[in-house]
Amino acid sequence: MKEQVIVAFLAGGCIVLTAVSGLMYLKQDRTPPQIVVDTKEEVSYKDGDSYEALFKGVTAKDNRDGDLTDQIFIDRIISLNEKKAVVYYGVTDKANNVGTAKRRITYSEADSSDTEEADETGVEASETPVTSKNTDGVSPILTLATQSKNIQTGSEFDPTSMVEDVSDDKDDKNTLYRHLYIDGTYDVSTAGRYELNYYVSDSDGNTSEPIVFTLVVQ
Repeated sequence: MKEQVIVAFLAGGCIVLTAVSGLMYLKQDRTPPQIVVDTKEEVSYKDGDSYEALFKGVTAKDNRDGDLTDQIFIDRIISLNEKKAVVYYGVTDKANNVGTAKRRITYSEADSSDTEEADETGVEASETPVTSKNTDGVSPILTLATQSKNIQTGSEFDPTSMVEDVSDDKDDKNTLYRHLYIDGTYDVSTAGRYELNYYVSDSDGNTSEPIVFTLVVQ
């Protein structure tokens, strides 16, 4: 009889603990904040400039923490070519959920006069790194099967299928594939030439050199 009472007591305790755990799980904040970028804002950036202009038209809100605009940070800036770049934004709420967003900007490299001025003040001349974080200093490597492909109008096209390999000195392939970026647009229903920029970043924020891929829809 006593054993039955003990078993019943333990079973009841387990049910209570399960219910409490379930309630705690449901109350956890698992919704990341949302970053909104006003694409009407024309933004220009030159290597070495302050990031202030990059925050124009960028706001962030969280379902529990409210307005987080003043906590938005620049994750990295990826140069696509001599005139364009992509800025990646991030913001974290109190529950450590991370919200992200990106925008294309007009981009230019630091001109020679900036370098000469740095030399005259005794500061060693150096190029501003494209990535905002660089912990281990080794960039991942991205390999495409080809840099161009012709398809017929109306055909299916999977841009990720063009990736042949990704590698890094620290991160495995699964981690790298989660940080694979393909910028650019294309329309398989409209004939034309479309350029896509492929690059990958590792967990230390180092980024591979962008590779331009050309899709020709015939």
